[in-house]
Amino acid sequence: MTPIQLGSIALLAMAVGISIWRSVNLGIIAFAAVFLLGAAAGIAPQNYLTHFPADLCLLIIGVTMLFAHAERSGAIEWLLSKVLSLVGKKSRILIWVPFALGAVLSAAGGFPGAVVAIVTPVAAKLSRASGIDYMTVAILGVWGATSGAFSPISPYGAALQTAAERANLAYNPWVLFGAVLAVQLILAVLTSIILPRVNRQLDPKQAHLNTSVQNHDLDAAETQPSTTARRAKAYCYCSLAAILIFVGLVAAFPLDIGLVALALSLALQLVFHPDEKAIIRAVPWAVILLLSGLLVYIGVLGQLGTINALESILEGALAPVVSVLLVIYLTAVIGNIDSSTLAVLTIAAPLALTATGHIPAAGLAILTAIGVVGSTTTISPVHVGGAMIMGNATAIDDRILLRRLFGVVGFFTVVLPALVAILPIFIM
Repeated sequence: MTPIQLGSIALLAMAVGISIWRSVNLGIIAFAAVFLLGAAAGIAPQNYLTHFPADLCLLIIGVTMLFAHAERSGAIEWLLSKVLSLVGKKSRILIWVPFALGAVLSAAGGFPGAVVAIVTPVAAKLSRASGIDYMTVAILGVWGATSGAFSPISPYGAALQTAAERANLAYNPWVLFGAVLAVQLILAVLTSIILPRVNRQLDPKQAHLNTSVQNHDLDAAETQPSTTARRAKAYCYCSLAAILIFVGLVAAFPLDIGLVALALSLALQLVFHPDEKAIIRAVPWAVILLLSGLLVYIGVLGQLGTINALESILEGALAPVVSVLLVIYLTAVIGNIDSSTLAVLTIAAPLALTATGHIPAAGLAILTAIGVVGSTTTISPVHVGGAMIMGNATAIDDRILLRRLFGVVGFFTVVLPALVAILPIFIM
C-alpha cells in the first residue's frame, strides 16, 4: 500500500476513535477528514463530493417525515391498541407484540431509532400489566425494530444496497431482508424460551399494574366539536393509508423511495395542517450527517485505491476464512459501542464484500451475516437500543439489568459471528 492509502485507513480509525472518545458526530469528523485527505492527495472538491449519497439522505428525510405524520396523528398508537385488543391477555402472544410492531414499522420505512423509542415503552407496559419478563420482551422489541430495517425501503437495507452497488454486486434486496429477519426471528425464539428461565424475576414483588397501552381513542374525540373529531379521525386514517400506499408504490414500481414518501407527506401536510416544525424536527439530521460524511469518505478511499489495496491484502496475506471472521467480529465489537448501527454497517459492508472476493452468493451471505450481527448487538447498554431498554425499566434494579444485558450481548458478540460466518465461508 502507498503512504497515502495507509494514511487514509489510519485517518478513518482516528475518526472513529475521536467520535467515541469525545462523543462527536462521526459524520462531522469524516467530512473534516475528507478535506484533509483530499488536500493531501490533490483531489478537487467537485470530485469527492460526487460521492454524497443524495438519494439515501432523501430516503431518510422523506420516510421519517411520513412516519412523523403517522405518529402525530395517533395512527401508530391506534394501530397498537387494535393489536392489543385482538391479542387480549395471552402472554405467549403478548411477548411478540413489540417484536412484530417494531419489524412492521421498520420494514415499512420507519427509522429504527425512532421505532425503538416506540416499542421499548410498549414492552415496559406489557411487562407491568401481564408479568412478562421485561428484559426478554424489551430485547425482542429492539431486535424487531432493527432487523425489520433491512428492507430496501429502510435505511439499513438502503445502506447495504448502496455498498453492494459500489462493489458491482447485484442481489435481490428483499432476499437480504428476509434472510436477516428470519435469522433474527430464530434468535428471538431461542431467547424467548431460554432467557426467562435463567433470568430470575428482577423484582418478584412487582405489582401487576393495569397499564395497558393507552388507546388513541378516536371515539373519545366526540366530546370535542364534531368537525374537530371528524378531522382527527380523517388524519389518523389517511396517515395509515399513506403508509400503505407508499409501500405499495415503491414495491410495485421503480420509483424513488424518498420522493414518493415526501410527496405523500406533503399531501398530508396540505390537507391536515399539522405543526410543520414538529414534523421536520422528527427527521434524524444527526444520522444523515453521519451517513453522508462516512459515505463520502469511503468514496474517496475508492478513488485513492485503498479499497482495492485492502482487497489484495485480504485475498493474499490473510486466508479467506480469517478475512470473513475478522470483518464479522469487527462488526460485532463496534456494534456494541457505537450509537448508530447505520455507521457500523456503512464501514463494515465494503470490507465484507472485499473479503468475499466478489463471489455474488458469498457477498449476499456475508451482508446477511453482518446485518444479523449488527442488529443483534443493538441491545448493548452502551448502544441506543440497550440504553432505551435501561431507560424504560421500572421497579427493576438497574445494576442487575445492566449486568444481565452485558452478559447477553457479550455472549452473542463472542458466539454469533462464528455461527453466521459458516455460510459465506462455505460458499467461498
